[in-house]
Amino acid sequence: MSYRCLKPASEDMSLEQATKTDPGSVDQELESAWAHYRSDRLDEAKAILSQFWRRSLSEVLPSEKHGDALQLYGLVLHDLGQVEESIKVFHRAELATALTDVSQIALASCFAASGQHRQARELYLRLALSRRLPPPLMLEVASGLDVVGASSLAMEVCQRTLNADPTVAQAHYDLGFYSARSGQPLYLTEASIHRAIALAPENTQFRIGLANVLIQMNREGEAMAALEQVSSADLAQVDDESCLRRIAELLDRSAASVRADAFRRRANQIQRKANLGEKA
Repeated sequence: MSYRCLKPASEDMSLEQATKTDPGSVDQELESAWAHYRSDRLDEAKAILSQFWRRSLSEVLPSEKHGDALQLYGLVLHDLGQVEESIKVFHRAELATALTDVSQIALASCFAASGQHRQARELYLRLALSRRLPPPLMLEVASGLDVVGASSLAMEVCQRTLNADPTVAQAHYDLGFYSARSGQPLYLTEASIHRAIALAPENTQFRIGLANVLIQMNREGEAMAALEQVSSADLAQVDDESCLRRIAELLDRSAASVRADAFRRRANQIQRKANLGEKA
Protein backbone atom coordinates (compact mmCIF):
# COMPACT_ATOMS: atom_id res chain seq x y z
CA MET A 1 0.00 0.00 0.00
CA SER A 2 1.30 3.43 -0.87
CA TYR A 3 1.28 6.12 1.77
CA ARG A 4 -0.28 9.50 1.41
CA CYS A 5 2.33 12.10 0.24
CA LEU A 6 2.66 14.78 2.91
CA LYS A 7 2.44 17.71 0.54
CA PRO A 8 0.31 20.77 1.44
CA ALA A 9 -1.98 19.56 4.21
CA SER A 10 -4.80 21.77 2.93
CA GLU A 11 -5.33 24.46 0.35
CA ASP A 12 -4.80 27.21 2.91
CA MET A 13 -1.82 25.64 4.69
CA SER A 14 1.30 25.14 2.58
CA LEU A 15 3.91 22.57 3.52
CA GLU A 16 6.31 25.38 4.44
CA GLN A 17 3.75 26.67 6.94
CA ALA A 18 2.97 23.19 8.19
CA THR A 19 6.65 22.52 8.86
CA LYS A 20 7.29 26.07 10.10
CA THR A 21 10.23 26.35 7.74
CA ASP A 22 10.74 29.66 5.98
CA PRO A 23 12.48 29.12 2.61
CA GLY A 24 13.31 32.84 2.47
CA SER A 25 15.48 32.52 5.58
CA VAL A 26 17.77 29.84 4.17
CA ASP A 27 20.28 29.93 1.37
CA GLN A 28 19.53 29.70 -2.31
CA GLU A 29 20.17 25.96 -2.51
CA LEU A 30 17.52 25.14 0.05
CA GLU A 31 15.07 27.58 -1.50
CA SER A 32 15.61 25.87 -4.84
CA ALA A 33 15.02 22.47 -3.22
CA TRP A 34 11.72 23.71 -1.80
CA ALA A 35 10.69 24.92 -5.26
CA HIS A 36 11.44 21.51 -6.77
CA TYR A 37 9.58 19.75 -3.95
CA ARG A 38 6.48 21.91 -4.31
CA SER A 39 6.45 21.09 -8.03
CA ASP A 40 6.85 17.32 -7.46
CA ARG A 41 10.32 17.35 -8.99
CA LEU A 42 11.55 15.00 -6.31
CA ASP A 43 14.72 13.81 -8.04
CA GLU A 44 15.91 17.39 -8.53
CA ALA A 45 15.16 18.21 -4.88
CA LYS A 46 16.99 15.08 -3.78
CA ALA A 47 20.09 16.01 -5.79
CA ILE A 48 20.32 19.35 -4.00
CA LEU A 49 19.51 18.08 -0.53
CA SER A 50 21.92 15.17 -0.69
CA GLN A 51 24.68 17.80 -0.60
CA PHE A 52 23.38 19.03 2.76
CA TRP A 53 23.39 15.41 3.95
CA ARG A 54 27.05 14.97 3.01
CA ARG A 55 27.99 18.29 4.62
CA SER A 56 26.18 17.37 7.84
CA LEU A 57 28.20 14.16 8.08
CA SER A 58 31.37 16.23 8.32
CA GLU A 59 30.07 17.79 11.55
CA VAL A 60 29.89 16.14 14.95
CA LEU A 61 26.43 17.62 15.26
CA PRO A 62 24.64 19.10 12.23
CA SER A 63 23.97 22.82 12.34
CA GLU A 64 20.42 24.11 12.69
CA LYS A 65 20.39 25.13 9.04
CA HIS A 66 21.47 21.64 8.05
CA GLY A 67 18.75 20.30 10.33
CA ASP A 68 16.08 22.22 8.40
CA ALA A 69 17.48 20.95 5.10
CA LEU A 70 17.62 17.39 6.40
CA GLN A 71 13.96 17.52 7.40
CA LEU A 72 13.06 18.44 3.84
CA TYR A 73 15.41 15.72 2.59
CA GLY A 74 13.62 13.22 4.79
CA LEU A 75 10.27 14.27 3.30
CA VAL A 76 11.63 13.91 -0.24
CA LEU A 77 12.99 10.43 0.50
CA HIS A 78 9.67 9.49 2.12
CA ASP A 79 7.74 10.54 -0.98
CA LEU A 80 10.18 8.60 -3.16
CA GLY A 81 9.52 5.49 -1.09
CA GLN A 82 13.10 5.29 0.20
CA VAL A 83 11.98 4.67 3.75
CA GLU A 84 15.15 3.30 5.35
CA GLU A 85 17.17 6.25 4.05
CA SER A 86 14.45 8.66 5.18
CA ILE A 87 14.55 7.26 8.72
CA LYS A 88 18.33 7.77 8.92
CA VAL A 89 18.02 11.34 7.65
CA PHE A 90 15.25 12.24 10.10
CA HIS A 91 17.23 10.81 13.01
CA ARG A 92 20.22 12.96 12.07
CA ALA A 93 18.00 16.02 11.65
CA GLU A 94 16.80 15.48 15.23
CA LEU A 95 20.35 16.11 16.44
CA ALA A 96 20.08 19.68 15.18
CA THR A 97 16.45 20.68 15.65
CA ALA A 98 13.10 19.38 16.81
CA LEU A 99 11.23 17.57 14.07
CA THR A 100 8.11 19.34 12.89
CA ASP A 101 4.75 17.61 13.07
CA VAL A 102 4.80 16.89 9.33
CA SER A 103 8.27 15.40 9.58
CA GLN A 104 7.20 13.22 12.51
CA ILE A 105 4.20 11.95 10.55
CA ALA A 106 6.49 11.10 7.63
CA LEU A 107 8.90 9.36 10.00
CA ALA A 108 6.06 7.31 11.50
CA SER A 109 4.95 6.41 7.97
CA CYS A 110 8.49 5.21 7.23
CA PHE A 111 8.51 3.13 10.41
CA ALA A 112 5.26 1.50 9.29
CA ALA A 113 6.51 0.86 5.77
CA SER A 114 9.68 -0.77 7.11
CA GLY A 115 7.74 -3.08 9.43
CA GLN A 116 8.51 -1.16 12.63
CA HIS A 117 4.85 -1.01 13.62
CA ARG A 118 5.38 -0.49 17.35
CA GLN A 119 7.52 2.59 16.76
CA ALA A 120 5.04 3.89 14.20
CA ARG A 121 2.08 3.42 16.51
CA GLU A 122 3.83 5.11 19.44
CA LEU A 123 4.80 8.11 17.34
CA TYR A 124 1.34 8.46 15.80
CA LEU A 125 -0.29 8.27 19.24
CA ARG A 126 2.12 10.84 20.69
CA LEU A 127 1.18 13.23 17.90
CA ALA A 128 -2.55 12.59 18.30
CA LEU A 129 -2.42 13.15 22.05
CA SER A 130 -0.48 16.41 21.68
CA ARG A 131 -3.77 18.19 20.83
CA ARG A 132 -1.89 20.66 18.63
CA LEU A 133 -2.41 19.17 15.17
CA PRO A 134 -4.81 20.78 12.68
CA PRO A 135 -7.50 18.49 11.23
CA PRO A 136 -5.63 17.55 8.00
CA LEU A 137 -2.66 16.28 10.00
CA MET A 138 -4.87 14.54 12.55
CA LEU A 139 -6.45 12.63 9.68
CA GLU A 140 -2.99 11.71 8.39
CA VAL A 141 -2.28 10.26 11.83
CA ALA A 142 -5.55 8.31 11.73
CA SER A 143 -4.65 6.93 8.31
CA GLY A 144 -1.26 5.85 9.61
CA LEU A 145 -2.77 4.08 12.59
CA ASP A 146 -5.08 2.19 10.27
CA VAL A 147 -2.08 1.13 8.16
CA VAL A 148 -0.44 -0.49 11.21
CA GLY A 149 -3.63 -2.37 12.06
CA ALA A 150 -5.00 0.01 14.68
CA SER A 151 -8.32 0.92 13.06
CA SER A 152 -10.01 1.39 16.43
CA LEU A 153 -7.39 3.95 17.41
CA ALA A 154 -7.85 5.61 14.02
CA MET A 155 -11.53 5.98 14.91
CA GLU A 156 -10.59 7.65 18.19
CA VAL A 157 -8.36 10.13 16.39
CA CYS A 158 -11.20 11.01 14.01
CA GLN A 159 -13.55 11.44 16.97
CA ARG A 160 -11.03 13.74 18.69
CA THR A 161 -10.92 15.79 15.51
CA LEU A 162 -14.70 16.05 15.44
CA ASN A 163 -14.86 16.92 19.13
CA ALA A 164 -12.68 19.92 18.34
CA ASP A 165 -14.50 20.81 15.11
CA PRO A 166 -17.66 18.89 14.13
CA THR A 167 -17.73 20.59 10.70
CA VAL A 168 -14.74 18.63 9.29
CA ALA A 169 -16.52 16.55 6.66
CA GLN A 170 -13.51 14.33 5.91
CA ALA A 171 -13.29 13.35 9.58
CA HIS A 172 -16.89 12.09 9.49
CA TYR A 173 -16.20 10.09 6.34
CA ASP A 174 -12.95 8.64 7.67
CA LEU A 175 -14.63 7.76 10.96
CA GLY A 176 -17.16 5.71 9.02
CA PHE A 177 -14.41 4.04 6.98
CA TYR A 178 -12.41 3.00 10.05
CA SER A 179 -15.60 1.90 11.78
CA ALA A 180 -16.20 -0.61 9.00
CA ARG A 181 -12.54 -1.66 9.11
CA SER A 182 -12.94 -2.30 12.84
CA GLY A 183 -15.85 -4.65 12.25
CA GLN A 184 -18.57 -2.29 13.45
CA PRO A 185 -22.06 -2.55 11.88
CA LEU A 186 -22.27 -0.91 8.47
CA TYR A 187 -25.22 1.25 9.49
CA LEU A 188 -22.75 3.24 11.63
CA THR A 189 -20.57 3.78 8.59
CA GLU A 190 -23.61 4.83 6.58
CA ALA A 191 -24.57 7.40 9.23
CA SER A 192 -21.07 8.88 9.27
CA ILE A 193 -20.99 9.18 5.47
CA HIS A 194 -24.38 10.89 5.43
CA ARG A 195 -23.02 13.47 7.90
CA ALA A 196 -20.00 13.99 5.64
CA ILE A 197 -22.20 14.49 2.58
CA ALA A 198 -24.40 16.98 4.44
CA LEU A 199 -21.29 19.07 5.12
CA ALA A 200 -19.69 18.64 1.67
CA PRO A 201 -22.37 17.65 -0.88
CA GLU A 202 -20.00 18.33 -3.78
CA ASN A 203 -17.54 15.64 -2.69
CA THR A 204 -17.71 12.76 -5.19
CA GLN A 205 -15.66 10.37 -3.03
CA PHE A 206 -18.26 10.61 -0.26
CA ARG A 207 -21.12 9.69 -2.62
CA ILE A 208 -19.11 6.83 -4.11
CA GLY A 209 -18.35 5.59 -0.59
CA LEU A 210 -22.02 5.75 0.35
CA ALA A 211 -23.02 3.76 -2.74
CA ASN A 212 -20.36 1.18 -1.91
CA VAL A 213 -21.70 0.72 1.63
CA LEU A 214 -25.29 0.47 0.41
CA ILE A 215 -24.28 -2.24 -2.08
CA GLN A 216 -22.71 -4.22 0.76
CA MET A 217 -25.97 -3.82 2.72
CA ASN A 218 -27.96 -5.20 -0.27
CA ARG A 219 -29.71 -1.88 -0.85
CA GLU A 220 -28.87 -1.56 -4.52
CA GLY A 221 -31.76 0.77 -5.38
CA GLU A 222 -30.55 3.31 -2.84
CA ALA A 223 -27.00 2.85 -4.09
CA MET A 224 -28.12 3.75 -7.61
CA ALA A 225 -29.87 6.83 -6.23
CA ALA A 226 -26.65 7.89 -4.45
CA LEU A 227 -24.86 7.75 -7.82
CA GLU A 228 -27.32 9.99 -9.64
CA GLN A 229 -25.26 13.16 -9.06
CA VAL A 230 -21.94 11.50 -9.96
CA SER A 231 -20.74 12.11 -13.53
CA SER A 232 -17.98 10.31 -15.38
CA ALA A 233 -15.84 13.45 -15.13
CA ASP A 234 -16.19 13.39 -11.33
CA LEU A 235 -14.46 10.00 -11.10
CA ALA A 236 -11.02 11.63 -11.35
CA GLN A 237 -11.52 12.57 -7.68
CA VAL A 238 -11.91 8.92 -6.64
CA ASP A 239 -8.93 6.68 -5.84
CA ASP A 240 -10.52 3.53 -4.37
CA GLU A 241 -10.13 0.84 -7.03
CA SER A 242 -12.14 -1.92 -5.33
CA CYS A 243 -15.01 0.46 -4.63
CA LEU A 244 -15.13 1.54 -8.28
CA ARG A 245 -15.17 -2.05 -9.49
CA ARG A 246 -17.98 -2.99 -7.09
CA ILE A 247 -20.06 -0.08 -8.38
CA ALA A 248 -19.27 -1.02 -12.01
CA GLU A 249 -20.72 -4.46 -11.32
CA LEU A 250 -23.86 -2.85 -9.86
CA LEU A 251 -24.24 -0.67 -12.95
CA ASP A 252 -23.82 -3.73 -15.18
CA ARG A 253 -26.61 -5.47 -13.30
CA SER A 254 -28.75 -2.35 -13.70
CA ALA A 255 -28.27 -2.26 -17.49
CA ALA A 256 -26.17 0.91 -17.28
CA SER A 257 -23.20 -0.45 -19.17
CA VAL A 258 -21.96 2.92 -20.45
CA ARG A 259 -21.66 4.27 -16.91
CA ALA A 260 -20.19 0.98 -15.75
CA ASP A 261 -17.44 1.29 -18.35
CA ALA A 262 -16.50 4.74 -17.02
CA PHE A 263 -16.13 3.38 -13.49
CA ARG A 264 -14.14 0.41 -14.77
CA ARG A 265 -11.79 2.65 -16.81
CA ARG A 266 -11.04 4.73 -13.73
CA ALA A 267 -10.37 1.58 -11.70
CA ASN A 268 -8.02 0.30 -14.39
CA GLN A 269 -6.21 3.64 -14.44
CA ILE A 270 -5.66 3.47 -10.67
CA GLN A 271 -4.39 -0.10 -10.98
CA ARG A 272 -1.93 0.83 -13.73
CA LYS A 273 -0.62 3.78 -11.75
CA ALA A 274 -0.21 1.60 -8.66
CA ASN A 275 1.73 -0.98 -10.67
CA LEU A 276 4.05 1.78 -11.82
CA GLY A 277 4.38 3.26 -8.34
CA GLU A 278 2.73 6.52 -9.40
CA LYS A 279 -0.12 8.60 -8.04
CA ALA A 280 -3.43 8.10 -9.84
